[in-house]
Amino acid sequence: MAAPSGGIENDTNSGAAAECADDLEVRNAAAVELRISVSPVEKLEHLRAFCFPSWRKRPPHPCLDVTADLEHSLLVVEMDGSSHFRGEGEATALEDNGPEALAIAEDAWSKAVDKELKKLVVEDLGKKSGDGGVLLNTAFTEEGMEKLQKHEQEEKVKVVFRGDGHVLLVGAKAKLDKKTVAIRTLVTHFHWRLVGQYQGQSAVDY
Repeated sequence: MAAPSGGIENDTNSGAAAECADDLEVRNAAAVELRISVSPVEKLEHLRAFCFPSWRKRPPHPCLDVTADLEHSLLVVEMDGSSHFRGEGEATALEDNGPEALAIAEDAWSKAVDKELKKLVVEDLGKKSGDGGVLLNTAFTEEGMEKLQKHEQEEKVKVVFRGDGHVLLVGAKAKLDKKTVAIRTLVTHFHWRLVGQYQGQSAVDY
């Protein structure tokens, strides 16, 4: 089964499962993790901001939690290793049917993640750092950052401040094309301030 944008890694403590699946690793007695590779990592940041909350409430497959490992660009799904659920809530013990149960979970999460990733595009606004590599997000006032985050939530567009100074927008193409004027204005406004080109324009109305 193909995994979205890179593949799925699985961890389990079950010796039987490890023999049947090469990508299963021994973990503690209660934990099973599905690790879904997401590329580029900026899309993972979008998922974390806008999909994780709903997935925690109504997951594609029962889980304990879903988190992001940004360093390795992995979406991590933590599940109860003692049991999984099949179809209409039917429980199946991992030790009795580990590989099958994991395959069901893999399929459900893989499809859900892939569906969201297909909607997303990443737009690079370019390098916005100041002298000495000062990152743009450090130039935002508290009020400015609150406004940026408000627009992110309203438009479901994630603004990513990368360590190399680049600022990227992540979201649906239609949103990036038509609904990001306020976000772009805030980014430009505080970039001007950062590089000393501030002309007194106010960003508070955007």
